[in-house]
Amino acid sequence: MPGQLLSRQAVLAGAREPCSIARFAARLIEDALGCGACLLAGGGRPAGFDKDYYFASTVLADVPQTAAIMQVEPFAPVAPLAPFETFDDAIRLANSTPTALPATCSRVR
Repeated sequence: MPGQLLSRQAVLAGAREPCSIARFAARLIEDALGCGACLLAGGGRPAGFDKDYYFASTVLADVPQTAAIMQVEPFAPVAPLAPFETFDDAIRLANSTPTALPATCSRVR
């Protein structure tokens, strides 16, 4: 029912995506892993949600610019993280993509 809070299980499962988008996201993740990225969390459908269109929130680390996910918007709960050395390097990487929807910049010391 609209307006009701989601169950804890549904919240932990990730976003509900149309099946074609979930398959697209899975292909992007597979490609990123093949390019050398590391899967930190998620990566597919959560247990118990195989009959619906849920896709687990996913985090990929060390994603190279050659990975397809760095050039397209997956429209799924997938966060690709790419390393950079300087602020100018981060700007160059962000500007090298045709979309800016997923762009975020963080600094870790």
